[in-house]
Amino acid sequence: MSRPEDAATGGFNADVQPTAESLARFGAARTNPAAAVMQAASPADPSPRPLRRATKLTLLLVYVASIVIGNLTTTYLGFAPAGFGLMVTAGTYFGGLALSVRDRLHDAAGIRWVLGGVVAGIVVSAIGGDLRIALASAAAFAVGESADLAVYTPLRQRRGFRRALVASNAAGALVDTCLFLVIAGFPLTADVVAGQLLVKAVWVTGLCLLVREIARRAVSGQRQLTEGA
Repeated sequence: MSRPEDAATGGFNADVQPTAESLARFGAARTNPAAAVMQAASPADPSPRPLRRATKLTLLLVYVASIVIGNLTTTYLGFAPAGFGLMVTAGTYFGGLALSVRDRLHDAAGIRWVLGGVVAGIVVSAIGGDLRIALASAAAFAVGESADLAVYTPLRQRRGFRRALVASNAAGALVDTCLFLVIAGFPLTADVVAGQLLVKAVWVTGLCLLVREIARRAVSGQRQLTEGA
């Protein structure tokens, strides 16, 4: 049973000083009981931090995997066609993927995660493949990261992601290609460099932008369906 003093204070226990939050909730419950019941029954909004961390880890894993697979395919397969009669080292396709994923990882997690991914990828590549190719890849990625930061970061803020990605991948691909070919002992010819730029800056970058656009439209369409339901 409620005590007389409880009724006099509108349901609050006089021995306990109500807080501003409790007073606000009590007032909202009296003016709109249905809304108060729905608010009490609904769970708290999930924190976005686990989602952000999962995104970082996913990008990091894809980045490391692209470095490792690129180095291993170059070690064991040698060369592959690039189109228009040009040939490239077999790992060039995965190297181009690494350039694009690197920009997304840099946006999501920062430079430390990118450098950590490079170290992890090189260590695994050295264990499972050719040490010279792994070292060439390490030097190429390290210098390429500097070129990427010099191009991608300012363009990302002024021109948006797509233009920054295309420009930084072109710059990073040129630096990455020349260093890698020289250190790894492959011939540095105009045809080889052209093939590398074609794969990294055109084929792979274009595919990444296409996939991103398809995903963006799919999410936008799903959101519109949800809001219209």
